[in-house]
Amino acid sequence: MQQDVDALGFTGSAELAVVGERSYQSNLWSIVGRQDEYVREPVYGFLVPEDGNPHDPNAVAVFVGGNKVGYLSGEDATRLRPAVIRLISDTGKPIALSGVIAGGAPREDSRIGNLGVWLSYDPADFA
Repeated sequence: MQQDVDALGFTGSAELAVVGERSYQSNLWSIVGRQDEYVREPVYGFLVPEDGNPHDPNAVAVFVGGNKVGYLSGEDATRLRPAVIRLISDTGKPIALSGVIAGGAPREDSRIGNLGVWLSYDPADFA
């Protein structure tokens, strides 16, 4: 779970599910390594406001280990993006949330399941 970046780290008991991971499975597997069993890998997810995103003007991308792994949902991005931008501007540091990459267990059809990303935070930190 160690990443050599001077970041503003947050954790908490509220969960943020990352969306769009299906498009980033190769990035997720490169982070956790190929495994034939269920994966549960602690990580830090870095929140990056994505200006100019043609699909969502409020997009907030999530990066782990320098790799894009998905996005905050539209609702979560709309709610959290202003605070993320303010915190980055005020501190000059990226925002990192503790989280986990999980999934990947073999399925009944012998294929390996997809990986997902969940982050933890305290909403009060982003008020």
